[in-house]
Parts: sequence; C-alpha cells; structure tokens
Amino acid sequence: MQFKFISLNLWHGGQLFNKIVNFLSKEKADILVLQEACNGKGKFLKRRFRTVDFLERLLQYQYYYFSPAFLNIDNIEKIESGNIIFSKYPIKSANTIFYDVPYGKFSEKDTEDFSFTPRNL
Repeated sequence: MQFKFISLNLWHGGQLFNKIVNFLSKEKADILVLQEACNGKGKFLKRRFRTVDFLERLLQYQYYYFSPAFLNIDNIEKIESGNIIFSKYPIKSANTIFYDVPYGKFSEKDTEDFSFTPRNL
C-alpha cells in the first residue's frame, strides 16, 4: 500500500496561508500533519486563526485530531494553538503527550524565553 504523507509547520496558524492552501489542495495527502495550527472559533477571525475549521472544510478530510498545546492569550479572543492530524483513514486512537511544559496560557508578547512554551506530541 502506498500513501502520501505531508508534515508542515504552518508558522503561527498560516502566515503564508494562500500558498499553504494551494500546496495542500494540489498535493492531496492521505495523511497530513500540521504544527502551529490554530483553533479559533470566532467567525470574524482571520483564516490563519481558524486553521482547524477552515482546512477541515476546504480539504474535506473525514478524520482529524487536534491536539492543543496552549491557549494563546495575545488576542481579544483566546485561541488554542497546537498540532493537527488530518487523515483519509480512520484514526483508531489518539493521545496527547506533553514532553516539557503542560498545557496552559501563553503570551508571545510577554515571552523572552520560548523554552517555557508548552509543546506536545
């Protein structure tokens, strides 16, 4: 069996969002793993702060799992940021592992040392 697997860092939810969307739409990966995905819920937020919802609808993956690493408190609306897996195949189980700092609030504006940023697998 062959499948296409893509792993991509979105860079703060998708700083280059149009190019990212074009690439992902063209490549049609079977399994897509994205870092720095944002899961904002406000309909007036920029697309890059709603990457989970926007890409799920656009790319039409049947299965996905979002694993939030932290709650970004820099915006008026607090936005979860983390990793997401999109798959054309069923995800039988999922688990989030924090390997340094546990899930929590995070402000990039107030941070000089990013080694204390929550990170997960």
